[in-house]
Amino acid sequence: MRGMLSRAAENIYWMGRYVERSAEICRMLQVGEQLTVELRGLSPEMACSFWRQLQDIYPGSIAPDISGSDVDEVSLSYVWCYLVGPGNDLSVASSIRRARENARAVREYLTREVFELINECWLQLDVDVRSAGSRQMAPDQVVSRVTREVYGISGAIDRTFIRDEAWLFLTMGMMFERMYRGLLVIKHRLPILLEHPADIDIPIHHARVRGVLRTLASLENYRRVYGADLNPDQVARFLVFDEHTPHSVRACLGRMEQAINILEAGTGMSEAGRLIGRLSSRLRFEENDLMAIDDLEAVCSELVTSVTEVNDVLSHQYFTT
Repeated sequence: MRGMLSRAAENIYWMGRYVERSAEICRMLQVGEQLTVELRGLSPEMACSFWRQLQDIYPGSIAPDISGSDVDEVSLSYVWCYLVGPGNDLSVASSIRRARENARAVREYLTREVFELINECWLQLDVDVRSAGSRQMAPDQVVSRVTREVYGISGAIDRTFIRDEAWLFLTMGMMFERMYRGLLVIKHRLPILLEHPADIDIPIHHARVRGVLRTLASLENYRRVYGADLNPDQVARFLVFDEHTPHSVRACLGRMEQAINILEAGTGMSEAGRLIGRLSSRLRFEENDLMAIDDLEAVCSELVTSVTEVNDVLSHQYFTT
C-alpha cells in the first residue's frame, strides 16, 4: 500500500462495488418490467423465465417463494424481493445500505457531495423498506427514484473527487462489479438467442435481445453503431469487445488497467497488474479467436473465472492486513 491503509482501500473499493451494483439491479428490474409488458400476450413463460434467471446473475441472492405462472404476480414478487427484500443481500436496499456503511468508514476520503448523496439515498430507501410490508408504495417509482439518485452519486464522484488513490480504488470497484455482472448477464441471457431456431418468433426474439442491451445500458449505443440490426452474434461482440461503450467487458477492464497502472507507477508490476494486463490483451487481440469457439457460454464462463481471480488477487494484495 502506497498511502492508504488497507482497510480504507477495501472500504472504498467495496463502496464502489455496492453503488454500481445498486444501479445494475435497478436497471435489471426496469428492464424486467418492460419485458413483462412486451411479452405478456406473446410468451408469458419467457417473461417469467427472465425473472427466475436473476439468481444466476446474482448468485447467492434469495428469490421469492412463488411457484405460479401468473406473469404479473411473478414480476411483482421479484421486483419487491430484489428491491427491498428482507434477507436478500443482493437487493437494492442491501447494496445502498452497505455502500453507506463503507462510506461512513472512509468519510475522510470522500467529498461532502458524495457522502451526502449516499446518505440521503439510504435514508429515503430505509423509509421504503420499513413500509414495504404494507406495500403502499409503488415499486416502479422507487426503482426510478433510486436509479436517478445513484446516477447522481456517480456524477458527484466524477465531478468532485480528486484523482488520488481513493479514486483509483473506487474506480476499480465500480468497474469490476460492472464487468463481472455484465459477463453473467451475457452468459445467461444471450447464448439461447444465438441458436436461431427455424420457427423463431421475431417480435419475441427482438424483445429479448433489446432486453439484454437495455440491461447493460447499451441499447442506444449499439443502435448508434449498428442501427436496427439486432444480430445476437453482433450484440455479443459489442458487449464484450467494444472499447467505446462504457458497459462492455473490454471498456471496464481497460479502466481497471489504467487505474492499477497509475497506482503501481514506479514500483514494478504486481500480480494483480499482470493478471489485468494479460486479460485486457486477450480482449484486444483475440476477439476473433474467442468468438470462433462458437460457445458463448463457455467463453463467458472462462472470462468470469479470470475476472474473479483478478478480484481475489487484488483483495489479497491490497486489502489483507
